[in-house]
Amino acid sequence: MRQAYLWFIVPGLIFVDLVTKLWARTTLVPPVTELDLGPFLGLRLAENPGASFGLLSFGDGPGRIILVLVTIGLATAVGVWLVRAKTDWRRLFVGLIFAGAWGNIVDRLINGGVTDFLAYRWWGEPLFIGNVADIWVTVGAIGAFGGMLTTGPRNRLTLEVVEGD
Repeated sequence: MRQAYLWFIVPGLIFVDLVTKLWARTTLVPPVTELDLGPFLGLRLAENPGASFGLLSFGDGPGRIILVLVTIGLATAVGVWLVRAKTDWRRLFVGLIFAGAWGNIVDRLINGGVTDFLAYRWWGEPLFIGNVADIWVTVGAIGAFGGMLTTGPRNRLTLEVVEGD
């Protein structure tokens, strides 16, 4: 099952992410600048030149190259975690993180920034804008790290209490 994650599922998730970003870049342009989907979600095109929530935006040049290299390094570390994952659930969650990270890296390399288009709101008030890769990273992180919190350490010490006479 491990090979399916590496060769089919993760690339498929990256493909779906990139296709949705391409759809947003070609559809959410004037005169359609925003689509209202209710009080909690809308579709609005935005480009994020920095890291999460626009932080660490270096523009063009060496800063952008450093940001790309750092994210590639982090994604590679997640890839090692994926390969070493022991359970299907852990592989699923880490695979989501890996696919989301690489979807955003490829988008940044192609377009110079990450394409965001899912405008999250709270009763019409804007919160933030993200993309499908961000959903996968978030769900993957909650699943992977939440699982670590609930299972505890791998090698638990067991104490044996022996009653004496």
